[in-house]
Amino acid sequence: MSTTTPANLTAIKERFNEIREGLLKWLGDFTDWPVVMADHSDTRPDGPHVVFKLLTNLVKIGAKDERLIDKTTGKVTVRSHREFTVAIEAVGRPVGPDCDLEDFIRATDMLVPIHLSLDGPTAHEMFDSMDVAVFNEGEIQDISQILETEKQPRALLEIQCRARFDFVETPGYFNAVEMSGDFDTNADGNFNHNTGIIEVS
Repeated sequence: MSTTTPANLTAIKERFNEIREGLLKWLGDFTDWPVVMADHSDTRPDGPHVVFKLLTNLVKIGAKDERLIDKTTGKVTVRSHREFTVAIEAVGRPVGPDCDLEDFIRATDMLVPIHLSLDGPTAHEMFDSMDVAVFNEGEIQDISQILETEKQPRALLEIQCRARFDFVETPGYFNAVEMSGDFDTNADGNFNHNTGIIEVS
């Protein structure tokens, strides 16, 4: 009967936190706006900002996961590779019909340095340190919206990533069996008392 230990659950949460913190640092290095991780209903800064969300609906890669058995400890590690999407959104300050549209343009342009950084060595090192690979850099989309009489500049970039996740369980495999009592050697062959094996002649 397999058991998932609390330590295993903690390790999985820590893995997600590691990825989130790495993404936060990467985005912060390539934009002058505040960067937050939030859902649509979460509190956000009042002014222009960049928000990202790690979509945790992991997609399995390959037909089967790698299974590693430690015969000494009895622990089994299922090493899996999964795909997930990171949604990055730039939100500018709403502008009225008689206002300068500079903020409106900046909302889209502010994602350009972030997008271009994916091909640079700094971002590569950050993602490598998290054991995460970006395999689809996506495209910047203008998703600006109308708020009553104002336009709110918004831009969206979705990138697809792959990462390794290790799930550790202790199913209770036996690596040794101890026997006691008398052995019946009334069989064809000779019983070796040192090895406990009946050797067939």
